[in-house]
Amino acid sequence: MHGLTLRLFVASAAGIALLQGTVARAQSDPERGLGRIEEPGSTAVPSEMEWALHAALEGDRRPFLCKGRDSVSLIVEIMARALEARDSDADKTRRMLEIAGKLQAELCTRPTAEDIIILRCNLAQRAVNRTNISTVKVSAVLRSEPSKGEQPFFAWTYRNIKDSKSSAADTRSANSRWCSDVETDDEAVNPTPDVVVTLQMKLYDMGMPISQVNGQMTPETAQIVLDFQKWAGLPATGQLTQKTLQKLAELTLPSAWVAIAFDGNGNYGTDTGATRRGTEASALDRLQRMSRASYKISSLADACLAIATTRYGDRRRTFTQAFTSAGPSSAAAKENVMAYCEREKGGGRCELRHALCAAGVEEQAQRYDKNSPPLNARVPRFDPSNIPANAPNPNQRFDPSNLPLNSPMPAR
Repeated sequence: MHGLTLRLFVASAAGIALLQGTVARAQSDPERGLGRIEEPGSTAVPSEMEWALHAALEGDRRPFLCKGRDSVSLIVEIMARALEARDSDADKTRRMLEIAGKLQAELCTRPTAEDIIILRCNLAQRAVNRTNISTVKVSAVLRSEPSKGEQPFFAWTYRNIKDSKSSAADTRSANSRWCSDVETDDEAVNPTPDVVVTLQMKLYDMGMPISQVNGQMTPETAQIVLDFQKWAGLPATGQLTQKTLQKLAELTLPSAWVAIAFDGNGNYGTDTGATRRGTEASALDRLQRMSRASYKISSLADACLAIATTRYGDRRRTFTQAFTSAGPSSAAAKENVMAYCEREKGGGRCELRHALCAAGVEEQAQRYDKNSPPLNARVPRFDPSNIPANAPNPNQRFDPSNLPLNSPMPAR
């Protein structure tokens, strides 16, 4: 029985660390409205819910200015999660919007009334629970930095983006200047077998639950692509696109893996390594030195795995079950796998077999095997100065008049 369900989804380690650090450091400023992100309202006049490309943005609801698009993508992702929970958990929505607001206050700058902001490019639009969130590129002339002239920034907005009201020639000129370095259209990619194999191998190496690398755009692969697109802030279609492949290529793969290969007879092999496929292959090789039976493999990045087994049966058959589970530490993985075994076993007594961490910290349940002593074990010697308390006195001589009660009669 395969006890580990891997739902490992990618989150950039840098992004997580950035989020944790900025939330801890950022302080909102109520007087300036820094960091506050509100839910989209429904009372606004329709014309106020639209922005035109290559037009100046006015009013007190102009967007925060972010230097990097990745910063906006991170903020939008948190907002999207908040809006997804709006109908079922209002308190969660409020807390996540507060986090997004603090993150925005740390990573981005709120324009002053004297700054000139012009909307330039509509980069992406995400629909979440009846609300559209657009990622845009703007240009700004900041009063605090007038010598730098018109500078590029990234931002987000709830508003709908409409076409420019300028002439066609002016629009083409502005697009050429401000939007030529960004792709506004995401071109679909023909899912040929070689392209899909490369995609599946990349997703697998990232830790996705790809059951088979076969070069076919299966429903399983399409669903994982869809989930990845949601996480990356791309249009969530489940279709293979240029931007999806580009985003995948930019990601750094996990470099610390642990794997356990096991069969239905209680045999197992383990290893750690820098890649998922290499670590699994090594664990499987160790297993197959002992057994060629059908097997399963559990693998995980940056965590620990443990395996437990149980054996039971009747007069005619014996059954063995194997369970694996994960944890942030070896102790946690052991506790989780034993709890899982006790909950799901068909009978017998659960026995912890092994625990191993991706960082290389290995712990195994110690069992003495008289047929396989450690190579560096010392040969035991008799020590007359350290005799066990219940041992007979070695200096005592045989006394035929004082035989032990249970000793046999000596032969005559």
